[in-house]
Amino acid sequence: MHEQPEQPPIPNPLPPPDPPKPLDPAAPAPTQPLRRAWLGGVRREDAAALQQELTETRVRLATTTQALKESAGWAERLPAALSDLARLAAAGSAWEDPETHFAAVIRDLAGHHLLAEVEIASVYADSPTDQSEQTEWRAPEAPLRTDVRVGTRLCRCTWADAATAGEETTTVIESLCRAVLFSLAGLDVAGERDQRWIVTQMADGRACTRALALRERLSLPTAIVAIYADPESAGEHREVYGQIAWEASFADAGAVIEEAANRAGGQAYQTYKRTFAIVLDPDRADDVETELRERLEDRELRFVVWRDR
Repeated sequence: MHEQPEQPPIPNPLPPPDPPKPLDPAAPAPTQPLRRAWLGGVRREDAAALQQELTETRVRLATTTQALKESAGWAERLPAALSDLARLAAAGSAWEDPETHFAAVIRDLAGHHLLAEVEIASVYADSPTDQSEQTEWRAPEAPLRTDVRVGTRLCRCTWADAATAGEETTTVIESLCRAVLFSLAGLDVAGERDQRWIVTQMADGRACTRALALRERLSLPTAIVAIYADPESAGEHREVYGQIAWEASFADAGAVIEEAANRAGGQAYQTYKRTFAIVLDPDRADDVETELRERLEDRELRFVVWRDR
């Protein structure tokens, strides 16, 4: 068998590669370590953004959950509060002290975890129709105090230290306070008509409060002579002589009180159903007190007279 001659190797036109260089332990380390640009197919920047959005979603969810719980609580407590308001509108004498009663209604309706204290008090006002509302904040979402005024009444709500509430919640509280104050103002008008038209026609307790506040603002010395019909005597007089005779006796006493007040340069007010007050200068108060005792205390419808201050 004929053998093929051995062919010479084909020369490689490329130069041989350089041998690997040994690592130099004294060489400086790279300033920025190599990082992978992708982590599981998601960039690190995107992962951080997703984490931030997840955190915000959890916060919104917690806020919504709390709002739902608050709404459920309000829905549970609201019928009783509305029932009380309806009773106030229908029969204003249902409570001896409606201001204290409805201050408690506001706090119970809002929840003691939100409101630490609620007060309704009389204040001076230039007009019985003046209105205002204001909320002070100790920090964002942390109200300190809410004041709502309608006419001569102020409702002040002091928020609990741990209460968390935004403007939506404070607006609801302001509206609730305003509704209660308007209801109380309506009760005043109804009672004022009944007493002023039928009995004495004298200025009422709100006018007395305004007069006292004005004298205080003007730094005028002030004295008060208080007069009230003895409850036992009033009951006996009404039983024996009837309602019309009682009203006539009461109106006659009011005329005596107003006459004494005018002569002393003061002003007389009917502050409640069977109560009067005279606001005047202190140097005339003792004389008025003595005169009214002589003229009123020996009547069949007895009156008690004293100097209040």
